[in-house]
Amino acid sequence: MERATRISLRPIASPLPLGFFAFAIGSGMLSLWQFGLLVDTDERVLFLLLAAFVFPVQLIAGIFAFHGREPVAATALNLIAFSWPATALITVLSPAAPSRPLVGALDVLIGVVLAMLCPVALAGKPLLGAVVLLGSARYVLNGVQEFTGSGTVQFASAVVGGAVLLMGFYGGLALILEDTKHRTVLPFPRLGEARRALQTDLVDQAASVTREAGVRRQL
Repeated sequence: MERATRISLRPIASPLPLGFFAFAIGSGMLSLWQFGLLVDTDERVLFLLLAAFVFPVQLIAGIFAFHGREPVAATALNLIAFSWPATALITVLSPAAPSRPLVGALDVLIGVVLAMLCPVALAGKPLLGAVVLLGSARYVLNGVQEFTGSGTVQFASAVVGGAVLLMGFYGGLALILEDTKHRTVLPFPRLGEARRALQTDLVDQAASVTREAGVRRQL
């Protein structure tokens, strides 16, 4: 009598729209403050708001991205998610200063990791890769601004944040429409394995599941 192992696959709604929208909103709010458009807004209040709203939303999207076997998006979303409360904590507890090297170092390192994820993201989902690339530039610029206190660098970061806002809104809307209409409404290009995932049947897609994390014996 042969033994058989059964692996159950559970469909989920794509968490990427939520991740796109959350990152876009957080980036947009920060850009508005950097441009000086949020008059009389205390920096501490802004970062507490971002920590209270953007952090949990992005964290949910990041966790479900792991369940959806989307390691690049999951890694990026979770790293960015935890940067909001970390920055808020330092902002609230530290005295006001023109430069904050501790925050700057954190931002630069997050930007470097996001840059490392870009080639993989661009090879599968170019729009996701572009948002991750912009996010990388944004964090590096924020880090440089925290080290130097430069207004020019802050303005450049705000501009990049505006681009994240627009692309994040587009990506979120495109994927929401794709999931609800079950067809492409707004262009969301996919390449390589990401394209084959939409074009091949379940048997082909599940062929390698026995070798994936959570199924194989070790990570």
